[in-house]
Amino acid sequence: MCDTFTIPPERSQTGRRILAKNSDREPNEAQDILSLPRQAVLGGHVRLRSLHIPHVEETHAVILSKPFHMWGAEMGVNEHGLAIGNEAVFTRIGHARKEDGITGMEMLRMALESCRTAAQALDRIRALVEAYGQDACGGYRDRGFYYDNSFLIADPVDAFILETAGRHWAYRTAKGFQAISNRLTIESEWDGISGQAIDFAHRRGWVPRGRPFSFSEAFTSTLMSRLAMDSQRRTACMNLAALQSGREGLGLQEAFSILRSHATEDFAPHKGRMDSLCLHAGGLLTPSQTTASMVAELDRSPFSTDWLTGSSAPCLSLFKHFFTDAWQSQVSVPRPSTPVPNDSHWWRWEEWHRMALRRYPAARRFWQEHVEPIEGEWTGLASRAASWNPMQRLSFSRDALERSDSLVASMKDLLRNTERSPTEWLYGLHWKRRDRQVGFGTL
Repeated sequence: MCDTFTIPPERSQTGRRILAKNSDREPNEAQDILSLPRQAVLGGHVRLRSLHIPHVEETHAVILSKPFHMWGAEMGVNEHGLAIGNEAVFTRIGHARKEDGITGMEMLRMALESCRTAAQALDRIRALVEAYGQDACGGYRDRGFYYDNSFLIADPVDAFILETAGRHWAYRTAKGFQAISNRLTIESEWDGISGQAIDFAHRRGWVPRGRPFSFSEAFTSTLMSRLAMDSQRRTACMNLAALQSGREGLGLQEAFSILRSHATEDFAPHKGRMDSLCLHAGGLLTPSQTTASMVAELDRSPFSTDWLTGSSAPCLSLFKHFFTDAWQSQVSVPRPSTPVPNDSHWWRWEEWHRMALRRYPAARRFWQEHVEPIEGEWTGLASRAASWNPMQRLSFSRDALERSDSLVASMKDLLRNTERSPTEWLYGLHWKRRDRQVGFGTL
């Protein structure tokens, strides 16, 4: 499950649009931060997981946050200030499971690599949906996880919500603060709809004829949407934005805070629920966790800033800054590989995360003492980054990664020396099997 929102320029503290997303995936599915410069595409085609299809001859530079084993990405931004986040949505269409379609993550990356504006990306994804459909597995270990997709597509000026069901789609312009979650939300207020969608739904009796056509009513699979508690998360996101929007509007810190929010004020990991924006896996009803987060501040000139955790649980993570114009040398983030933990950025923080789940009050205290001040320092410095040259911005990002890895090592040491209460010890048993699956043993 995931949540994505956009803050429009008129409600942003800096006058720049913000697009933010929590990516919720399987707990052992490491996520990779990947920065790529402009590059030629051999033959103008790209090899996706299941298909080999036409692409552009030269891609735009991109910063992506992606499941380590996939070509596609959960979220990202390109050098022109275009950003996209996608959501799994559950519809009545069904999937034949022939693996002859495209995942939403593949569509997202193709749009970022080939488009300059939100309007172009909207057209690109709609064309891909109609041409190839979405019969492709989006899971990691869960090989039965098939779904359709919705997208929040934004550039510095425009934003669109695009929702799909099989090869059908509808979109609307995103005005003001907008949020999407794991359900269809476009009813009769669509600005565009695919040519066959209305007749298709009428012929199947999903909506009656003779009244305004609701895309959501026609195609939503109600059971899965209720289990995902997507309406509650979307509402919580909108309410938090309204509460935090002061006279100066919403900024980076407010966006971070929204992504870090839980459903209850007295949150503890064993109380994890699907209606939390910051999701912690806790068993049958909450099988996913937030495996990475992004807050992108968009501008076409001279650069956009992409704040990424590259780690699970934003409430225990650190947002690090990357700039879309520093392509002369790529920012190199140690990449996760197989399910076995390696010395990558994601797994270093994941070890801290799993220790923290057992001693959450102490972990949150350490986070507030050590992580929160650094983020505040970085957001202040980043506001002056326009006066730096690209190599200085690149150095700023590299220093942040080094400091991040040093910080997480020191917090793990602090937590190891903290006594666990009997309750925390018992809750630790809940995670033992999952941790052994990937080689952590008992932390």
